[in-house]
Amino acid sequence: MSSIVYFKFKANVKTDSIPFDGSSISVKDLKNAIRTKCCLHSTDFDLKLEDTNGKSYNKDDELIPKYTSIVVRRVPKLTTEVQKKKPYVPFFPRAHYS
Repeated sequence: MSSIVYFKFKANVKTDSIPFDGSSISVKDLKNAIRTKCCLHSTDFDLKLEDTNGKSYNKDDELIPKYTSIVVRRVPKLTTEVQKKKPYVPFFPRAHYS
């Protein structure tokens, strides 16, 4: 039995769909399917998924029921290196007075 999840990007008018087998699809599988279908190969951003009622799907193992409409947003991906990086502090050497 084939099922479908409908999705559209927040700034886009056109709705697209992802077919899959079963009664639900995981967030991780849906993100991968959207990246493949829309040729989004960059790893600089992540996809944030919300349904039309405002429920946000944050965990990769959450299940999205079939025939759900999803709004997709591209958000910057924060890696642990970026989060741990200290802010830039400019170095101003002391003036030598003689």
